[in-house]
Amino acid sequence: MAKPAKPIPDELLDLAVPVADLKPHPKNPRRGNIDAIVESLTRFGQVKPVVCSKDGTIVAGHHVVEAAKQLGWPEIAAVKLPMTAKEAAAYLLADNRTSDLARYDDAELAAILGQTAKASTLTGTGYGDRDLQALLRRVNPDPPKKFEEIDPSAMKLVKTCPKCGYEW
Repeated sequence: MAKPAKPIPDELLDLAVPVADLKPHPKNPRRGNIDAIVESLTRFGQVKPVVCSKDGTIVAGHHVVEAAKQLGWPEIAAVKLPMTAKEAAAYLLADNRTSDLARYDDAELAAILGQTAKASTLTGTGYGDRDLQALLRRVNPDPPKKFEEIDPSAMKLVKTCPKCGYEW
């Protein structure tokens, strides 16, 4: 996998700090998928800063920092905020939990994943073909017939799912 032209875009360079200056929060309960983040950083670079307290304790973005270390990045963009230890712990919990509480509109997700897969650009998104197929089965439990069962006279037609936009 190729490295992005610029790991940190120009717009975030003012926030660049040495990766070695950042330390994980000692009580971070979240366990992330570092490999998926490495793939994303490799494709997109860093597009949002991590959040730290003034002393460099990571409050949000632990796994981004770990992925940057694996990629050998000397710097990463970070916002250092004046937070007490209690505020930092509370924000760490809020950042993780509010993400957990989110949900997807499966039809919208299937549509954008289908378009992205069709353009062969799923790399770095954390999604693969299996994810897309499982989602399509959930969104459309009555999928189109197998290719062998399709009437040959209909093979020139492109069908589009009215729910998710998937084309077959």
